[in-house]
Amino acid sequence: MAANSSTSGDKSTFTMRLSDDQKTKKSNNSSPPVFPQVVDRKGPKTIGIIMIIGALLTGILGFGDMQNQFIEEIPDSEIETLLATPNSQGENLTVDDYQDFHDEARSNHAYLFRGALMFAGSLLICAGGVGLFLLRKWGAITGLIGVAITLIGGIGGGLNIQSAAAEHLGGQLELAYSLQVYLCGICMGICGLIAALPLFNVGARNALNGKAMEIHFEEE
Repeated sequence: MAANSSTSGDKSTFTMRLSDDQKTKKSNNSSPPVFPQVVDRKGPKTIGIIMIIGALLTGILGFGDMQNQFIEEIPDSEIETLLATPNSQGENLTVDDYQDFHDEARSNHAYLFRGALMFAGSLLICAGGVGLFLLRKWGAITGLIGVAITLIGGIGGGLNIQSAAAEHLGGQLELAYSLQVYLCGICMGICGLIAALPLFNVGARNALNGKAMEIHFEEE
């Protein structure tokens, strides 16, 4: 912006410039927008239900192993049924072979170790599932502890059972017991990831904390 000034004997011109701060003024009266963060309550509840179902299945398997620990002699008819498939494919296993395998697993307390830890872990997983369904943070932590205990029991006991199978059975049954160990590790790994998911998902974590966070965006 320029202004011209004239006098009687002398004519001079001056220019007045406005500073940038004077040209542009920001209004401080307007409040910055506030966006509430999404709270995911459905996700933790769904995960809690999945954990409860998984805990029931794991508990049944663990209870079955604990029963096997106290069975001294398996009926011949049951052993013949178990050996029918491998023997039909070229294996030459007898009832005594399988009974020797069973006795070896019992003497090593493999059934008891795997069954007891899997059953105890299933109880913690179930409790963690209930906690998540009720939107409690301790539910995820309890579930993870249960998964860790189940994993130790499943792999530790499974390796001892697989070792007994390698000594007395071999072939397809040894492979089957080896696959049980790998499947236990994979399943428990997936269960652990599922149980930990609410701790890393922002919306689920907000639901477990019982409050919604707010994000403020301020204009510069």
